Amino acid sequence: MEDGSSVVLEKFLRQGVFSFSELFFVKEPRDVTVLRKDAVILDCQAQGEVPVHIRWLKNGSPLAETDRVYPLANGSLFISEAENRRGEKSDEGSYQCLAQNKYGAILSQKARLTIANFILLKSM
Repeated sequence: MEDGSSVVLEKFLRQGVFSFSELFFVKEPRDVTVLRKDAVILDCQAQGEVPVHIRWLKNGSPLAETDRVYPLANGSLFISEAENRRGEKSDEGSYQCLAQNKYGAILSQKARLTIANFILLKSM
């Protein structure tokens, strides 16, 4: 059985952005670069008539929660240890938060998460 938020998300992704004055972002995610294994928080806070539900998208698709990647109570996304593996297991990508209430939904700006690589040089 689908919940109402899944139906709104699917409709939203098909039709594009729509917004209402009863719902707006207080904080949106921003581009960030971290080192592998670093923790990172992507901000997302929306205000509007309650309840306001926040969902996250990665590269345009709904983001699956894990024990390592999950939303905080305020709507922001927490990644405990950023990974840059190949394919879908990498945390690198474009993130957006989708806020919704009974009036509709709004989609945040895109934020790029980049995981920097570094090389340790030995002194001779």
